[in-house]
Amino acid sequence: MTMRGWVGDALCVEVGPEMFYIEDDVDQSRLRYSGAAQKLCGSCPVRPQCLEDAMTVEYGTGLGRRYGIWGGLTPIARVRLARQRGERVAGRGFDDILE
Repeated sequence: MTMRGWVGDALCVEVGPEMFYIEDDVDQSRLRYSGAAQKLCGSCPVRPQCLEDAMTVEYGTGLGRRYGIWGGLTPIARVRLARQRGERVAGRGFDDILE
């Protein structure tokens, strides 16, 4: 499947994008959106492709340049995953959040 060729099979196409794009992860009301998005992603048949797309697009970027829930992961979780994979992650200003 080509990059973004999976989108037609994604469960998120049936809901609004606001569920997946959180302006402030600290705001408790917005964390509910994160949970709802992650729950939907958990049963999505193309979750692995979505996550890999996000990781490819975000390669080398820091937390401040990652947005939304992709493949069921928050921006913080995707930075952690990038570091676990040994990828270069720009910036170090959010290390206290990431540990």
